[in-house]
Amino acid sequence: MTAILAHACGGGSHPARPGADAGGPAQPDLGSIVTGTALLAGDLDIAGVTTDDVIAVVDPRGGVLALPASGGPAQTVDPAGQLAKAVGPVIVSLHNTDLVSGIGNVTIWTAAHGAVPFINGATGAVAVSDDGTRILATGQTSSDATSTTLVLGGIDGTPGTTLFPIALGAGCGPAMLFTGGAFVVAGCPPPSTTATVWSIDPTTGTATTLLTSARAQLVAVPDAAGDVVLVDASGNALLAPAAGAPGRVVGSGVTQVALVPDGSAVLLLSGGTIVRVPTGAGDPLTLAPTGVIHISGVSPDGQQVLYQTTEGLAPGHGDLWVTTAGQAGPAASLSAGPDTTIFHAPFTDDSQWTLYFTGADLYGVGAFTVSSIAGGAPAVLGPGGWTVASAGGARVVFTDAYTPIAKRPGRGVLRVADLASGAPPAIVATHAGATFYLTHARDQVLFSFNDGGPQSGIYAAALP
Repeated sequence: MTAILAHACGGGSHPARPGADAGGPAQPDLGSIVTGTALLAGDLDIAGVTTDDVIAVVDPRGGVLALPASGGPAQTVDPAGQLAKAVGPVIVSLHNTDLVSGIGNVTIWTAAHGAVPFINGATGAVAVSDDGTRILATGQTSSDATSTTLVLGGIDGTPGTTLFPIALGAGCGPAMLFTGGAFVVAGCPPPSTTATVWSIDPTTGTATTLLTSARAQLVAVPDAAGDVVLVDASGNALLAPAAGAPGRVVGSGVTQVALVPDGSAVLLLSGGTIVRVPTGAGDPLTLAPTGVIHISGVSPDGQQVLYQTTEGLAPGHGDLWVTTAGQAGPAASLSAGPDTTIFHAPFTDDSQWTLYFTGADLYGVGAFTVSSIAGGAPAVLGPGGWTVASAGGARVVFTDAYTPIAKRPGRGVLRVADLASGAPPAIVATHAGATFYLTHARDQVLFSFNDGGPQSGIYAAALP
């Protein structure tokens, strides 16, 4: 696996965009506008925000910093840090990084324990326990990047425990998450090129095999049992408790798994159709017509699903349809073009609006478009759109007028809109980092700003 530490919003990620590309269509010069509270001055980028609202900041000249979103001084995570991300309450930083393979040395930071060197030769794959005390990562990656090792440790600086090696390569991951009181890892035991899925005790490191001959993909179900959906090499989907009890087959010929947000069901793409399978009692239900190639998103209330039937410029690009996810029903076409895509948020939090990008180029830059579930013509809110986040109700925060910057995250115009009000979007900042983050209360947007002047820095702006 190449480095997964990046500056992109979670939930969807854009391919790396070359700095020489032109970005979206030419936009009028809006001048220099920035609102909100300045938290830290400088030419800086945001790489994530922890669950306790500490911002992971990348300073190209000063490494990786931890900056409280509520205000206060920044702490140094890693003075040599090149890449960063936030996982739960932990900021993860990589330095001495090979930017081709993504392998580097990991330092972790938490508010409780500060900066702690964790492991060298890491791929960047990381999972953190729900209580924020235990971390699973890779390390000691071979010089030819064909294998790595799982390492389990605490966030307090106690030495990590080496578990076992995992091969690197196509279909081998590793993928990892924490659910149901255990780490779940998918990877290939060397020299195999077929994945195995293990449950790992966060305290002892004891590994229990959940599935052999698996695909290296994991979907955690937010139910009381802490289940995960696994898919074997033949396409059989299994619902299995993360702690290691036997699972049950819930589908066959499965090419994709999506989750109903409340955990009451999983959606399986099988043979070109979408099948809703209850995680508890109940019978499977076929939802969509045949010819589906990709499930693009499920609404927060679990009642709508987006899907594609054509392959466009890149994976995730194609036409876009919406149908009901709770019962079989008719489908409606949202976009017939092969250049429609979704990044980060497919729906508003109230599940009444779909959010997507039309006319998108290979890197996902397109016209930010919204459609009401109730019907009516779609509306374009911003050309040259890069990403969008749902911020409560029908409120959205997005960037448009994307402009690339060589070897740095691009910039754009940061806007907020309440789709229920019908009012035009309001500008939060021009010259803003094209990726941004919300506080966990969703009452502020955290972003970088750089117009080349003294106001450049990291900002927090209250959302109306």
